[in-house]
Amino acid sequence: MRVLAIFLTAAILPACKHRDAATTELARDENAWTMQQHFHDTFVAWESVLAGDLERARATGRSLVAEAEPIAHPKDSTKLHPAFETAITAMAELAYAKDLREAAHATARVGVGCGGCHTAVKASVEMPEVVVPDAPPPDNVPAVMAHHKASTAAMWRALILADTEAMQRAADQLRSGTVAPSGTQIDSTVPIDATSLEVQVHDAAARVARATDHTQRADAFGDMLVACVSCHALMDGGPQPVLQGVEGGGPVQ
Repeated sequence: MRVLAIFLTAAILPACKHRDAATTELARDENAWTMQQHFHDTFVAWESVLAGDLERARATGRSLVAEAEPIAHPKDSTKLHPAFETAITAMAELAYAKDLREAAHATARVGVGCGGCHTAVKASVEMPEVVVPDAPPPDNVPAVMAHHKASTAAMWRALILADTEAMQRAADQLRSGTVAPSGTQIDSTVPIDATSLEVQVHDAAARVARATDHTQRADAFGDMLVACVSCHALMDGGPQPVLQGVEGGGPVQ
């Protein structure tokens, strides 16, 4: 807990300062850059978890905390906004996750926390749509996995935007791609344990979509990531991170 407190203190130190009219435009540009970098790094976080790369996921948590611009409480400028505290706490938990299960659930809380913060401060957030291909045949396992990943990306975007309708669509898309149409070994194209894990992924996605509060949604999305990474470990597969430089670079193009 001490290291967590240190991380949170470091994020709080550059407290919100008054900017005069001459720097307002620059501040707006800086904020836009920070938000783009945030989205980039949150994407790297869940992708790293799916790839079983704990160290990269932790590095993302450190980057997210370092990038965070404190948001003041709307009624007391000497305090932090509760939504910001929730989000940055999740980022710090990701940085210190002991294993992939902890990283998966911390990552889920980051996504839900970001969406909650955007909603709380009435932020206008725009992100490109994630194109999810039609569900492939069950016997084309690599294509089904690619479909799962694209659907997860669409779900992540919906978390960040706090967009319930987009979340429902993305969850339905994920569940449409399957290696076992009946959800049993009768028509599965993978071993029985992997079939069971895919059922867990689909069930968790449905729970994410119907969640009625932030805690339920984060728990369900975390469970979904855990089931995914467990299946990848079982099958000796899973995606490889494709985004470069968690701690460097500039805004996502």
